[in-house]
Amino acid sequence: MDFVNKSANSEFMWACECYPSSDFSVNDVKYFCVRRYQMIPKAVEVFFTSRKSIFIAFESPEKVNKFIKKLISLNPKNMSKQYHMYGNTVPGDLVHRVNPQYGKSLQEAWVNREITNFEYLMKLNLIAGRSFNDLSQYPVFPWVLADYDSKELDLRDARSYRDLRWPIGAQNQENRDTMKEYV
Repeated sequence: MDFVNKSANSEFMWACECYPSSDFSVNDVKYFCVRRYQMIPKAVEVFFTSRKSIFIAFESPEKVNKFIKKLISLNPKNMSKQYHMYGNTVPGDLVHRVNPQYGKSLQEAWVNREITNFEYLMKLNLIAGRSFNDLSQYPVFPWVLADYDSKELDLRDARSYRDLRWPIGAQNQENRDTMKEYV
């Protein structure tokens, strides 16, 4: 069926254009996470062996549960034994729980330098429900550097890094003193 734009409205044409779709094999599903959409747990992010993911928003949490049950019943051959983070698990518990991939907790693997800072932060963002597929829940990374003025940055100099004991707004004593006035 061809659409005729008699209104000269470019938005009408955009809505009627055909966009390519993607096909995914259920056997390529690695794991999934229940996500919030519009502040309600009514979405699922499905991760594939290709390292791609899709974010699917549903009308209600009940439809999410129905989708998950169907996905599990299909028994994808590449889906991890710990295939999802779902339920009443506190995110902090997931950081300290023994992870079969490392044989220890995520935090221990990071402390022992078995995973990189980036991998650790990505896992923390995942556990916290953050996703590259939803701008309102985009992953966050800490502001680590303190020196943005030098032409060359010496990464061995401790002064190049901010003091992570303090929030970004309290990096110097003057700011900390000002904050104490309001507390």
